Amino acid sequence: NNSKPGPEEAAKKLIELKLKAMLKNKFTITDHQSAIRPTTQTREVIARQHPEHKGMYMLNGLGTKGVVQGPWWAEKLLLTVSF
Repeated sequence: NNSKPGPEEAAKKLIELKLKAMLKNKFTITDHQSAIRPTTQTREVIARQHPEHKGMYMLNGLGTKGVVQGPWWAEKLLLTVSF
């Protein structure tokens, strides 16, 4: 677990080694970046009406499974909204 921001050279080398093992064609690394994925402390999904702006609803905190779980949570959120 990396506690400092920015990409690690060791991680870059590991990915490069794995790519070389998988690919037949040569490749060039043009950039190397990293990012921190934000999350809630309890990893709960945020699906509710904004406390101050009553016409605004929030759906967030879906993490890496968001592409699968997002439609289900959106439907549940819409079923609780009375337009």
